[in-house]
Amino acid sequence: MVALYDETRVFDEGCFDAARAFLAERFPPDRFCKLFEPGIGTGRIAIPLAERGYRVTGVDVSEDMLALLKERLTRSSRSLRISFQKADATALPFSDAAFDIVVVVHLFYFIREWKRVADEILRVLRRDGPIVLMHTGMGTEIPFLNERYKALCAKQGCPIEGMGVKSTAEVVRTET
Repeated sequence: MVALYDETRVFDEGCFDAARAFLAERFPPDRFCKLFEPGIGTGRIAIPLAERGYRVTGVDVSEDMLALLKERLTRSSRSLRISFQKADATALPFSDAAFDIVVVVHLFYFIREWKRVADEILRVLRRDGPIVLMHTGMGTEIPFLNERYKALCAKQGCPIEGMGVKSTAEVVRTET
């Protein structure tokens, strides 16, 4: 399943570049240096953000995903400020207010106890720090693709039915 991960996360590079540029302009790395990404996975978000100047720290529950991230960093021609560890986002191994900014990409959909994760994110984020929720859609644009994705996950032994939130709007509306 890990080998297929990046192949199933296709996005428009131009749009992603524009999003990164906006993020760096709105929350410049010199003022929001310590960036936390729960669910860092293979680093497809973290690596480009570190290239922009952020010092990225991430966690993931998947040793396989983190092994792929480590391999990517080893092969990189640049020395990037990225640290990561295996950890559950419902119990983060960091002190209170440890980070300046948090970037969350598609994480809440895969965690049943997503409200605990939101509480933990708020705990490790400095008081005035932003939480950036990045998402490529609300999950209703192309129902056939969503159903096909769920079927592929189930076939690989990773069913996603009944897990996490149904939309980013649900996360934004919820008070933790």
